[in-house]
Amino acid sequence: MDTRTSTLLNSERKEIVFSFGGRTFRINAMSEAEQAEYERAKAKEKAEEKKRSLERLKVNSLIDERFKTCKFDNFIITNENKKLFKFARYYVDNFQEMKANNCGLLFFGRPGSGKSYLSFCIANALLEKYISVIAITSNGLLQKIRELSTFGSTELNSLHRNLNQVSLLIIDDLGAEASSEYNKSKIYEVIDGRYRANKPIIITTNLNPNDFKRKLTSQDEVARTFDRIAEMCEVIEMNYKSFREKKKENKSKAFENILKDLK
Repeated sequence: MDTRTSTLLNSERKEIVFSFGGRTFRINAMSEAEQAEYERAKAKEKAEEKKRSLERLKVNSLIDERFKTCKFDNFIITNENKKLFKFARYYVDNFQEMKANNCGLLFFGRPGSGKSYLSFCIANALLEKYISVIAITSNGLLQKIRELSTFGSTELNSLHRNLNQVSLLIIDDLGAEASSEYNKSKIYEVIDGRYRANKPIIITTNLNPNDFKRKLTSQDEVARTFDRIAEMCEVIEMNYKSFREKKKENKSKAFENILKDLK
């Protein structure tokens, strides 16, 4: 007997007979082959819709091209940052709990220590889970607000609605923007919107907490923006050596070795 024929699906339709209300009904059900083809088509349609959904999320995330490659798989783990790396993975894996508890994060530390990279790793990992994220620099956010302000309140209101409704908002390099009352007021509107929506936020800054507080405080000397952030976010210092400095050192050593070989 050829066992290969046992894997073939029957292409004949089956007749189903049933009675209802004193009447007899006959219908033709799909054959095994038709049922299998139907299931394949539904699975393909579902996969394509998930792909389209992910693309929409990525477009709406406002993430710059240079940050789209920030992935946990590419993260350089050292003895200094491995606990923080594990925590970031935990944050992603348990995001629904973090979101329910409005658990935000404030990363501060010297430039190049990996704050931005780690934050965008979180953003990209959540997007792959079909969780909505907006991740943008503070200057990029302010520029977007200024641009949309020229189109009237409708476009600007739509932006603020998205900023408030998205599952996670990440503002990178907050404090790098110019110290104007306009900028401070717009940043406060965004932070206050998240606060009132009870949604988590992740912020990175090169400033220490005291300088960060002073940078965000308006002329009335009320630290309302910082107070909102302090209530919403756990403060985490990233004080280890800059990755950029390490790369520069490695390049310098490589260049020195080349010069030695040329002597």
